[in-house]
Amino acid sequence: MPDDATTAYSGTSMSTPHVAGALALMREANPGTPMTELIEKLKTTGRPYVYEAAGAQVSTPRLDLAAAITGATTQPPVSQSPAPEPPPGELEPNPTDSSGPTPQPEEPGDQPSTPPSPVPLPTVTVTVTVTQTATPAAPAAAVCTRGTAAHNGAKKLSAKKWAVELHRSSGKLSDETLTCYLKLIAKSSKVFPELTKASSLGKAYRVIKGTSSGKAKLDGALLTAWLNWAHGTNGTKALTAAEKVRLSSKPSAKALKKATTNILKTVK
Repeated sequence: MPDDATTAYSGTSMSTPHVAGALALMREANPGTPMTELIEKLKTTGRPYVYEAAGAQVSTPRLDLAAAITGATTQPPVSQSPAPEPPPGELEPNPTDSSGPTPQPEEPGDQPSTPPSPVPLPTVTVTVTVTQTATPAAPAAAVCTRGTAAHNGAKKLSAKKWAVELHRSSGKLSDETLTCYLKLIAKSSKVFPELTKASSLGKAYRVIKGTSSGKAKLDGALLTAWLNWAHGTNGTKALTAAEKVRLSSKPSAKALKKATTNILKTVK
């Protein structure tokens, strides 16, 4: 207590920190022992206190941390049962009554035994060393830019070959690179992904493979050419003209077919 004062409290809120502290010291002394064994050892090494409750004898161990840590022998039980009361009708002798027997001093052997002195708990010193570890710098995020395939002599890819690349983990290009290409196309094209929704690898794959209508064929050709542009092997001049046809409200089948043909010429 503050100012070197002492006081007494009771209840689980007082006993809990004592048990937790005892187990912490036992774990420090025996780091390899399972906690279940430490708990059982703390129970079995406690000094038994025997008392009467509800007409029955009850034995409760009081923690003996010294015995639990050092393996010392458990101290003998201590009884706190009250002395038996004299039977009714038997009166205590009155010291002032001269007619009664004169009290005699008790023999030394009749003196109550002195309760054993409690074993002091060991002093445990805990040293904590804190080492500060430098946090490694996070790697810089990769910059999404156009490929340099043209500078390395690579050829343009056809729609069929781009379909292989877009199919997850089946081509030579990584999914990260292909996703970057789609982002570049979305910024540069007026068709993707607003009209075709080709914002992911799976959707782009379906656009490349689409042949159900004239618009679907043009979308596949446009995406093929845009992927070659992102890969660094194609320009955008023909793409601009073809996208105007795709964006018209009611393009004719002839116009769609012509635009598709012109686009496919650029990817050969």
